[in-house]
Amino acid sequence: MVSAFSTELGLVLGQEKVAGKSNEITAIPELLEALHIKGLLVSIDAMGCQREIAARIVRAHWAIENRLHWMLAVCFGEDDCMIRKDHAPQNLSLLKKIALNLIRADKTDTPGGLG
Repeated sequence: MVSAFSTELGLVLGQEKVAGKSNEITAIPELLEALHIKGLLVSIDAMGCQREIAARIVRAHWAIENRLHWMLAVCFGEDDCMIRKDHAPQNLSLLKKIALNLIRADKTDTPGGLG
């Protein structure tokens, strides 16, 4: 799964499933096409640093790593998830990101928030 994450808003903006027997390199251009990113700062990890992809982006990767991937791995247990059948991985990934977006968008002052 490839995700687009807004570091300023702390929200997941979109995701694209990586085709079977493929890798992120094929899914990244599809996700970039689905987003309106002209004039915006975009970061990507080393996997996506292909000439055609890198021509569209600039690096600012650690904010994404810390605000999205860490949250999904630690708070939602994504690295330990054993769901692999049919569309279940994509659906669960989307639900986790929706939940994270909702939690971050909630401005209610509560102890232990994910802000």
